[in-house]
Amino acid sequence: ARHSPTPSPAHLAGWGYGLAENRQSGEDRLTIAGHLANVGSKESQMNKTLLLGALAFAGVLALPATSALAKATGPVAALDTDNDGTVDLNEVNKSAGDLFTRLEKDSDGTVDLKEMKGRVSKKDFKTADPDNDGTLSKDEFLVLVAGMFKDADPDSDGTLDAKELASKKGKALLRVTR
Repeated sequence: ARHSPTPSPAHLAGWGYGLAENRQSGEDRLTIAGHLANVGSKESQMNKTLLLGALAFAGVLALPATSALAKATGPVAALDTDNDGTVDLNEVNKSAGDLFTRLEKDSDGTVDLKEMKGRVSKKDFKTADPDNDGTLSKDEFLVLVAGMFKDADPDSDGTLDAKELASKKGKALLRVTR
C-alpha cells in the first residue's frame, strides 16, 4: 500500500484518536505509528517530530492539572483527614473537639461565652446551652457544631466541599473548628 508523504490536516486530527482514514488514496485505516514509520521526506519527518512533540507536551500539561484537582486545599485540606476532598461530620467533630480542649482553660470541663472568644453569637451560645448554666460541656458544644454542619450542607450529602465551606454558614462552622 502506498502512503501519502505529507499528511493532510484531517489525518493529523484523526491520528489523535489512534486511527485515520487516508482519503486521498482510498486506503483502509492505518495507525499513526505505521504511517509515521513509512514516511521519509524531510517535510514528513518534520511533521512526525512536531506531532510527537505535541503529543508529549499535551501529556506533560495534563499531569499537573490532574494532580492539582486531586489535592484539596485551604480549609478542606486542613480538616480532611481521609483525603477524599471533602469534610464529613466526624472530621469536623475531631477538629472541634481539639478546639474545645484548647479553649477550656479553667479545667472545669466546660467553656463559657468568654472562653469561646467570639466564635459564636450570644444567641447561638444560649441556644446550645439547654440547661442554662452559662457554659457548654463538650457534648453540648459538639451538638452546636453538628447543627452548624447541617446548616452548611445545603445539598444534605453529609459532606462539605470547598464551596460549601466558603459560604457564610461554612465560615461560621470553621470558626468553631480551629
